[in-house]
Amino acid sequence: MASFWNETPMKVKAESDRDETTHKRRNRDEDDDGEDDEENNVRDRDSDGHSSDESTSDEMDGVSRPRGAKVRRTDARDRDDLDALMDSVIVYSDSSLDRWQQSCAVYERVCCGDRAAREALIALGGASNEAKVFFALYVSRSESRPVSPRIVEWLSYHVDRLSSTAEEAALAAFFHAALGVFDLKGLGGLAADRAAAMRHLQLARVSPIGDGSDGDFVAPFAAHYLAACLSEGDEGGADVEEAFRLFTWAAAPPRSYVFSQARLARAYEIGQGVSKDVSLAMAWHRAAAGQGYVASQYELGRILHSKKLPEQRDGPLEEALHWFRQAAKENERGEYAGDDGEAKAQVMLGYYFEHGLGGVGVDERRALYWYLQAARQGEATGQQNVGVCYERGFGLPGAEPNYALAAKFFGRAARQGLLSAVYRRGYGYHYGRGVSQNFRKAAHWYRIGYLRGHAEATYSLALLYRYGQGVERQDLVEAARLTRLSAQRGSLSGMCYLGVISGRGQGVARDEAAELHWYREAADRGYALAQYYLGNIYLSGSAAIGVAVDLDEALRWFHESAERGESQAQKKLAQCYEQGVGVEPDAELAAYWRRMSLTSSSSSGAVQRQRLQQPPQSAQQEPPRRLLSLRPSAAPGGAGDERAQLERQRREEQERRRVEAAVDDLVTAMPSLLSLE
Repeated sequence: MASFWNETPMKVKAESDRDETTHKRRNRDEDDDGEDDEENNVRDRDSDGHSSDESTSDEMDGVSRPRGAKVRRTDARDRDDLDALMDSVIVYSDSSLDRWQQSCAVYERVCCGDRAAREALIALGGASNEAKVFFALYVSRSESRPVSPRIVEWLSYHVDRLSSTAEEAALAAFFHAALGVFDLKGLGGLAADRAAAMRHLQLARVSPIGDGSDGDFVAPFAAHYLAACLSEGDEGGADVEEAFRLFTWAAAPPRSYVFSQARLARAYEIGQGVSKDVSLAMAWHRAAAGQGYVASQYELGRILHSKKLPEQRDGPLEEALHWFRQAAKENERGEYAGDDGEAKAQVMLGYYFEHGLGGVGVDERRALYWYLQAARQGEATGQQNVGVCYERGFGLPGAEPNYALAAKFFGRAARQGLLSAVYRRGYGYHYGRGVSQNFRKAAHWYRIGYLRGHAEATYSLALLYRYGQGVERQDLVEAARLTRLSAQRGSLSGMCYLGVISGRGQGVARDEAAELHWYREAADRGYALAQYYLGNIYLSGSAAIGVAVDLDEALRWFHESAERGESQAQKKLAQCYEQGVGVEPDAELAAYWRRMSLTSSSSSGAVQRQRLQQPPQSAQQEPPRRLLSLRPSAAPGGAGDERAQLERQRREEQERRRVEAAVDDLVTAMPSLLSLE
């Protein structure tokens, strides 16, 4: 019986499991001969039928995370410390109930995203077997690190020797709970065994301290995983109702187990296993967010941003901004307060500053600052957005573009499977943007995008087949097939070009009706070049498809196209006004459109598709504006008002300089940022 609770744990390949050669290959620039391996890597990530933009739930917390998203990595010194801790000898010493409870409490804070708690757990693990158990659970969950079988041996050794006294029975609850999770996940040399896990977790649930009273950690811990066991049975073996009851019991006060709260929130949001109820989803996320769980803080902001609540159709963006700031770990000065912030929240915070949403002003520097912070954590969308900022000079000192660095960031995001970055990577090689022009590599990245359904990558691959660049041979039939597919996938460029080849009979049978159809499809969606071609059809008419000459309609489409920057339409309008075609002759307007055609950047109909990776479509705003002045306009008032205004201006100027300095520091550190894995 399938259910929402039966979710696949997030699989993240540990850096420690990779050999040195692979690690070095991932650190080098793709301009070397590593493209074929990268294609295989990207395809392997999608071999299960899911795209990188789909979500799966972490088995531990139940909150969706992008498939293949990288988790936070430690530096080399930390990795050495962790390996030493995990490999340290387990002494068969007596266990302490106090140490169990202390370690479990710290573990909860670690999983909520508390960096200091993580360091505390490492310190405890140096002298405490109990802490080693929880640290093993943590690293296996977040970094997919192997767990030493000695930990399981220590647990099994003690759990069989504890007597029935109250204190030892309480200790047994912790041993059984830990063994249950190890059996469920197949850790420490154990094979995954759902039945054995359920036996251990049931024993933990009925222990003397398993009443869920304040300060009791084992009961909700065991209940959460027991619910996971009950929901992950094969056909006929699952008990969804009992699983839901246990999740609810663990999530409710006084237990308030944060991961059960997040799991319930996700279930109510998407309506799997329970009736869909966004309000209840938000209530459970608020409960977890109030305990400092950064994943729920981000999810709250995401729901508010996406305007899912019927009673709040305009979107409470101010509250969404608040939760994004909490999850991103922004302190009172607007700085990143540590390296444990939620990277997706940092991307959204950058987006809010880019577009001036949620009551904040447009601030390019601060937008770039938060995109950089997300990129440092390996977040693919953050890496792409930093690349776009470098490509446009957005928020950079002097606003000078750096196409080479932009290409590197696009490559980072593309290797993680972000579809839009895969397309950008191909585009860079196609046109020599930040890298040496290489049609073979362009075809390589376009093909990955085409295989995964990206419309523009499909169209661009069609162009390479049209001209025989980077592919086996020129193939007009294959080019036409890919063009049609790109149009069906929604590419405006593909729709327009399909109209062109239909009218010319290139790779397809000539069909003027299809030509008109596809021009109109693209023109109605605002594609300037298609509007120009459609205007030409109405200007001259077509007896073959029954289109009469219609100068008014022709001029309407020429105007639509010209106002979108299409230089050919601007030239045509200039001719119309000079010669009085469909309008009264007007030398002034003719001169105006002639000047516009000379300065237009759209002579071939290429559309600038360099916007930042967008959150949900409903949130799209106008293109970003340049940094607004932080100085307020003068207002009437007395001497006191004037002093207050000067003081406000002084503080705002200090804040502006601080943000610029922070961005400058990050930009200076870019070489080291690009070497992070």
